[in-house]
Amino acid sequence: MEITTSSIRELAWSCEEFLDDRGEPRSISYPGSLALCILDALYSTGSHPTAVDNVTDRYIERHGESDGAKSLRYSIAEAGGPEVWAREVICNVKPVNVQPGAMLRAEVVDRATRVMADHGIDTVEQLLAAVGEEPCIGPQANVVAKAWKALPSQRSGFS
Repeated sequence: MEITTSSIRELAWSCEEFLDDRGEPRSISYPGSLALCILDALYSTGSHPTAVDNVTDRYIERHGESDGAKSLRYSIAEAGGPEVWAREVICNVKPVNVQPGAMLRAEVVDRATRVMADHGIDTVEQLLAAVGEEPCIGPQANVVAKAWKALPSQRSGFS
């Protein structure tokens, strides 16, 4: 990839979405619900913000605003698995990428809840305690960040 002025501008513009009006990092959108944080993170990449809001709104409508990762996992299981959950609970069957046969984002959500369970994480506070200050930086990334980045379509650590 050639680095140009326009590519640098694009990168800067993309990074600005993570900053508030004062140029400070945005606070966690759902401080009381790791379930909603997971949904927001996994549905936001490559999606219109309205689509992400629709997913979280549908989840909130059915489960409220304070679920942890464990409750999200139970929701998927109770629906009959990720595909049924995607169709019937959140009404979004978007795949992780545009490749033919790509898995649904709902499957990645299900796998993300397993990552949290494997590390004894159910709440936002527990996740923040587990990842520390800089969870995704280089080879020093902690085990939770490494497990997250091992999820399908999460290699960059962007979400």
